[in-house]
Amino acid sequence: MRASAPWLLGGVAAALALGILWWRPGPQQQAGVAPAPARAERPRRSAPLRPSAPARTSAARAPQPSAAPQPSELVTPLETPLEAPELDDATGAAPPAELADAPERASALPGAPESAADEPPEEAPSAPQRAPAKPRQVSLVQLQVWSEPGLCRGGEGAGARDTLLARFQLWDGGERGTFRVDPRLPLESVQPILGYLEDAERAVAARLKLRVARPETFLYFDQRLLRAAACVNSEVVAYYDGAMHVVPGDADVRASVIHEYTHHALFSSGLLGPAWAHEGIAMAVAQETWWMDRRWLDALLDHPIGIQDLDERVPYKLAPEPALEFYAQSAALVACLLDRRHWELDALFSALTQRANNGAALIYELPEVEYPSFLRGCVERWSQAH
Repeated sequence: MRASAPWLLGGVAAALALGILWWRPGPQQQAGVAPAPARAERPRRSAPLRPSAPARTSAARAPQPSAAPQPSELVTPLETPLEAPELDDATGAAPPAELADAPERASALPGAPESAADEPPEEAPSAPQRAPAKPRQVSLVQLQVWSEPGLCRGGEGAGARDTLLARFQLWDGGERGTFRVDPRLPLESVQPILGYLEDAERAVAARLKLRVARPETFLYFDQRLLRAAACVNSEVVAYYDGAMHVVPGDADVRASVIHEYTHHALFSSGLLGPAWAHEGIAMAVAQETWWMDRRWLDALLDHPIGIQDLDERVPYKLAPEPALEFYAQSAALVACLLDRRHWELDALFSALTQRANNGAALIYELPEVEYPSFLRGCVERWSQAH
């Protein structure tokens, strides 16, 4: 027994040491520290919204613009001195005068963003969160050219108008309208135009709820004389300056009559501007769809025209390419506004005329037009949907 005691004592000591090590608490159990929880929560993703595309107008065939230079700037109104076209006594033909083929360019560049805030309000803003948008004021100085003979400033078109009145044949239909007919045309040329005027009256009554007396209408043998008697660009085949001016032999004369008659109805009912609304509404009533072509939508997205120019420029007096871009953006802006607000054209007309103008400026409130992203987003969605 005495010889085995040290061994027994050593075995007991080793057993006690192993027990102490076995029962030692782990790192997370020391000093009452709880274990870290496992992360099982995932970020929540909201479902994407699918905004609707703007309403499309429908039409049969639209005019195809001819090849032209592709400047991106707007141009200044033509200020070329206008001489009255002299018609040959025997044939009634006009001299080879091209008065509107070389317009100057303006220094203003279209398309610059006009506000730091780039998104329009979805709903009417409440006072605590957002200050109300200021109404737009549109100067009528440039737009007044719409009521001057031949769209010429300073009375320069009055001489040309007097010559036309002296040489053209008069067809007086009373309530059916008064026509001035190029002496190279037979008076029977009036008959199809009368039918197109009836179509225009029905379309304007249905879309705008407007009824007005028919305007005086000038009928030209060809585009050459029409341009010689006005300060318009080389591609114009019809225009309105208080009277309607059309070429009966043009392939799209019906659409031209409806378009120009719509201008007449809007002016006669008190809407003097903005220019984009005049053109966009007239194109919608005439069911023009050429602007939906990829070429014009790309131009709109790449270099949109600024709202100030859209408000106050008259596209007849721009070079051909910028004029077509102006028409396309005007038509798109009207279509997008109607889609956004769930309006018909007569509601847009009412919104634009609810404020009285003071003779020098037109006031309207459509906050969306202030935001470049509104039109851009609308056109992009429409392009993807079609």
